[in-house]
Amino acid sequence: MVAALALTALRRPGPVPAAELVQALGFAGFPAMAVLLTARRADPRYAVPWSTAALGWSVVMVAGAGPALPLLGTLGDLGWCVAVTSTPFLLLLFPDGRVPAPRWRVLPPVVLAAGAAACVGTLMTPGPAGTGPVDRWTVLGGRLGPVGEPLLFASVLVLLVAVLAAIASLVVRYRSGSTPVRLQITWVAFAALSLGVPFAVLGLANVAVPGVWGALLLAVPMLATCAAVAVAVLRHRLYDIDVIIRRTVVYGLLTAAVVAGYVTVVGTLSALLQGRARWPVAVVATGLVAVAFQPARERLQRAVNRLLYGDRDEPHEVVARLADRLATTPEPAAMLPTVVDTTAQALRLPHVSIWQVDGDVLRPAATTGGTAGPETGVVDAAAADLIRAATEPLPRIGGDLGAALDAAGVTLVLPLRHAGDLVGVLCAAPRRRGEDWSDPDRRALTQLARHAGAVVHADRLTAALRRSLGDLTRSRDGERRRIQRDLHDGLGPTLAAIRLHVETCLDAGTAAPEWLRRELERIDELVGQAGSDVRRLVHGLHPPTLDQLGLVAALDRQVTQFGRDTGMTTRFTGEAVGDTPAAVGITVYRVTQEALTNVAKHSGAASVDVALWHHDSHLHLRVDDDGAGLRPGAGGGAGLGGMRDRAASVGGTLTLDRRPGGGTRLTLTVPNAAEP
Repeated sequence: MVAALALTALRRPGPVPAAELVQALGFAGFPAMAVLLTARRADPRYAVPWSTAALGWSVVMVAGAGPALPLLGTLGDLGWCVAVTSTPFLLLLFPDGRVPAPRWRVLPPVVLAAGAAACVGTLMTPGPAGTGPVDRWTVLGGRLGPVGEPLLFASVLVLLVAVLAAIASLVVRYRSGSTPVRLQITWVAFAALSLGVPFAVLGLANVAVPGVWGALLLAVPMLATCAAVAVAVLRHRLYDIDVIIRRTVVYGLLTAAVVAGYVTVVGTLSALLQGRARWPVAVVATGLVAVAFQPARERLQRAVNRLLYGDRDEPHEVVARLADRLATTPEPAAMLPTVVDTTAQALRLPHVSIWQVDGDVLRPAATTGGTAGPETGVVDAAAADLIRAATEPLPRIGGDLGAALDAAGVTLVLPLRHAGDLVGVLCAAPRRRGEDWSDPDRRALTQLARHAGAVVHADRLTAALRRSLGDLTRSRDGERRRIQRDLHDGLGPTLAAIRLHVETCLDAGTAAPEWLRRELERIDELVGQAGSDVRRLVHGLHPPTLDQLGLVAALDRQVTQFGRDTGMTTRFTGEAVGDTPAAVGITVYRVTQEALTNVAKHSGAASVDVALWHHDSHLHLRVDDDGAGLRPGAGGGAGLGGMRDRAASVGGTLTLDRRPGGGTRLTLTVPNAAEP
């Protein structure tokens, strides 16, 4: 760059034009980046492309500033080839000098080969030089042009495709990268967008900006791009990109609005006054734009703040939205996830979690944006006492709880209380790591914490109720099995023995009076009926097929028998589910039984499919039919309510939906955990 300026100064008798000085300053960002990366000991694999690009642009500047000689023209075009060849490497190796994945290793050799071919094609193809009003020097006086021209065209096309592929590699790196990597790419993408504006103005719009303004239009974005890469690679103030983008958006839109408003007012008034009184028109337009400036700035500021920070300036709206979502939450288990999801979305936070406090034990109950901590929780008496005594939001907490929260980036902990008792904590991580919490953020989170305490208390009551219901269900099933054994092993054999004795008396008492024989036959009939009732009770208390065949085989038999009784086409698909607690097995069996009964009574279906599988420590049952489907507004009767109660008694859920393609789909999900 210094040589280019020196040649320009020697060629001109007067001072160097400001436009050329500005242009040289814009290209000076490339050698400056190469020096900076080398001095800061950045990865040499990323410093080399910058050095090569700096060499190429320096050669271009020197050739453009020198005398109009064919050899200098060729040298300048070769500099263009070197600089363009370096561009894919600047993107592909950003920010650490390595490709995103092994499959991208094929791209660097292709780029180098295309760059070498472009240089060879330049030396073989005659034509005007790109850096001055002179034809470039070629090998053998241009006689190799028929070979060099297609070679140059093909190599330039390959380099263009390589640049697009390098941009795609940045997208891949962004999607799979960590938060710092994404911020690094955001810096470069923001600067590249600013660099694309002048190219769009000068190229696509075909607008010529002469003099120093045209040079500034290119030089400033080029320097901004180099500065953005320096910030991204060296990670200096990396997390300030959101502030820069916000201010750029606000004042960029505001400038466009001011210019558009000024032009509109001036044009309208000039048309009304038919071009007379230009100074009054300008004064009036300036006044109107000035009056509208402040309200427009405030509205734009609110819109951009909402885009970047969510609704932190309007906490009452966030609370109202949370109340609406909680009112429409179908399952109590989804209430705490609704709180953390609403908080994270409303305030644009990367991580929000709720921990329940039970004595000295703190357990993560709901989280969004990463894992909150171990599912079993942590025992930290010091942290629990600190939170109980806190009256304001707390910063980072030490101990085991602090280690779990630090791993998620949490820097603010808000106690959650109900009726004065500590029930949990709301934990939040800032939008940018290391950022301090602003007063609007603290106020919004404090408002949400006041309402979240009641939700946590309700969730604890629901969990306690479910545990009690589970204990009651297990006690009931145990008592049913005891009664079943008593009936099956006691009363059943006794009735069978009585009937056997009565039949023996009938066979031996041929000389007995007729009335006695009739009474004995009546007793035999009643005893047989009582035996049938006992067998029905035994089956109702606990299906014997579950103990004899297991859950999968028992369901298969049940579905097959249902098909025989109703004439429907049935299909059962079941996989091995391992050991199943008795309460869970009975629930699945009875829900299947009730679902098939409802299909026969209400659906008008011709076929029914039943599937049972095990996934993620849960049993899943699905019953599909091709009947009339759910009626609008149908809420289900006693049968559906009973099935839902059965599912809830073992900690499961039951849903009834429309089946894709027509019909009804019943889905049961129950935990397949061992009984305590």
